Amino acid sequence: MTLVLAIAGLAAAGLGWMLMRRSPSIAFAGMCVVIAFFPVWWAVTYGTDWRPPLVFGSVLLASLIGRLPRRYTLADLGVAIFFAAGLLPVVAGGASISTVFILVTEWVLGFLIGRFVFGLVGPERIYQTMVVVFAVAAGFGIFEFVADFHLWRILGPNNRLYHLWAQIQYRAGLPRSEGAFGHSIAFGCSMALAIPMVYATRFKPWLKVVLTGVLSAAVLVSFSRAAMLAAAIGLLVIAVRGATGVDRASRGAAWLSLGLGALGVVPIIFQVLEQAGSEASGSASYRGQLYDLVAVMKIVGRTGAAQTSLTGERSVGGFRSIDSQIVLTGLSYGWLMMAIGLLLLAIAVVLVLIGRSSPAMVAVVAQLPALASVALITQYGTLFWIVVGLAVAARAAGSQSEPEPAVVEQLSEPAATR
Repeated sequence: MTLVLAIAGLAAAGLGWMLMRRSPSIAFAGMCVVIAFFPVWWAVTYGTDWRPPLVFGSVLLASLIGRLPRRYTLADLGVAIFFAAGLLPVVAGGASISTVFILVTEWVLGFLIGRFVFGLVGPERIYQTMVVVFAVAAGFGIFEFVADFHLWRILGPNNRLYHLWAQIQYRAGLPRSEGAFGHSIAFGCSMALAIPMVYATRFKPWLKVVLTGVLSAAVLVSFSRAAMLAAAIGLLVIAVRGATGVDRASRGAAWLSLGLGALGVVPIIFQVLEQAGSEASGSASYRGQLYDLVAVMKIVGRTGAAQTSLTGERSVGGFRSIDSQIVLTGLSYGWLMMAIGLLLLAIAVVLVLIGRSSPAMVAVVAQLPALASVALITQYGTLFWIVVGLAVAARAAGSQSEPEPAVVEQLSEPAATR
């Protein structure tokens, strides 16, 4: 039976490879659909959990062999150094199978997909695809909250991942929308990632406002403060500084979205957080205390402060859950990798502030509150790194389109002197 399933799986992978090879745009759309609508517990367990984004993404990446970008920049080098710092413990010691597996199968895989498809599909098609797919997912999330009907919780195998992620969270007595992401923060932050991309599409300004409203409403019903901040920061940057491919009319639509949000959304946020009371404040205090763990980080490799109790519960320095990807990176891979990541983020912030960024880079920078308060869990991790890949690819495409100084100088000379 196992042999039959293996043969069927290989046949399906081969067929998928052929279809993806023929149409990278459809392949990328399929990847977005898998991330947005296939929960992690729809996994095939064979040695490890082969989650839907990993299976689909691996075939997609394989279909891009021989069609890789020809131009690379310092941004590519920076990300490569970041990943190398994460893999350095494999050689120097201090690595674990789980941390290396996550790094390779979620972070590196996601980055390479975003980096490679950008030039094949084109930024406008990519942004439009992501906006449409995640707007539909947002609509399901809004329905999930209004009807208190959690579709994905009743679908899929009743396995280990299901018990880990399928439980619905509550805040102030209200169910938090999770969609297929298995966690309200992952859902909200993923919807927030798509908001800056709305304004680089060719949709009419009024439709951009509507799409922003749908995505923002989905962020709201996740009741995630980090996701709300990410959505607000991304929208504010687009309105104030703009981004590549964002015209004046789109920035006007972003300002309108901000105004409508301030009038209708902000009061609701304060009301819910006020009702949540000590729950929300305790959660914030817990995350603040996590930064005390910087003291137990190694330069390279996993911290030695990690412990496993007799009941199998894992903790680090008394903390059972590390709700900060920044801290978790240092604990899992060493503070060297964490420092490199923070440096790259700082450079991205500067590029955004001076108006030399793409919508994808704006989306990444806007996620800073989330990176400080939640780990890259479920599909959110793969999606985040896809957007990082898009941001790096857009940077390379932008530098390629800039004329060389010598050419500019020659074109600026009077005709009589040529």
